[in-house]
Amino acid sequence: MKKIKTIFSFTMVIAIVVLSFLSCSKDSNDDSNPFETTVTTSDFSISMDENPSDGFIIGTVSGTTNQGSVTFSIIEQSPANAFTIDAASGELKVLNKVLFDFETNPTIT
Repeated sequence: MKKIKTIFSFTMVIAIVVLSFLSCSKDSNDDSNPFETTVTTSDFSISMDENPSDGFIIGTVSGTTNQGSVTFSIIEQSPANAFTIDAASGELKVLNKVLFDFETNPTIT
């Protein structure tokens, strides 16, 4: 009879350990997904004088992410080739100073 009690006790200990691992899970009300990437940025707008020099620093676009790092790029601009952006820092610079003439291009986007 003593052997049966020992085996039963050992089986109960294993069952309790296994159940405790299975029951230890993340709170089901937590809506965050550890595999979901979020990127946050804000609009950048500035009024500046016309005729800046090439390479003039217009400002810095801000951005953050919860996974890795942010890489900045210009997808669309009007007129074309007016700006350049540093991929790592978000620093926005004048690429072609000729385009920054108010009479020709009152708004550059």
